[in-house]
Amino acid sequence: MPRLDQVISVNASDQGSQDGKRTLSIQIKLKPELLLLPDMLVHQGALAAIENKLKRAARNAVVAHIEEGRNLIRSMGVRKGIEAKPK
Repeated sequence: MPRLDQVISVNASDQGSQDGKRTLSIQIKLKPELLLLPDMLVHQGALAAIENKLKRAARNAVVAHIEEGRNLIRSMGVRKGIEAKPK
């Protein structure tokens, strides 16, 4: 039997920028039966809805991506588009 990460497909695509905001589209595909038990548990109040978890995970991933870029720039000694002068 395949592992869960092998039967779930995730696609991300950049949809461009509009009104000063960039849009990324994330599409997740999996067999509906994989969510039957978790969905029943959501209705019983035992689990949080998947939508909130997906929003939180996506937000955390974007924040981590931005922070990694900032850390890379900082580690290179570059600040606000001006390269640091060598010592």
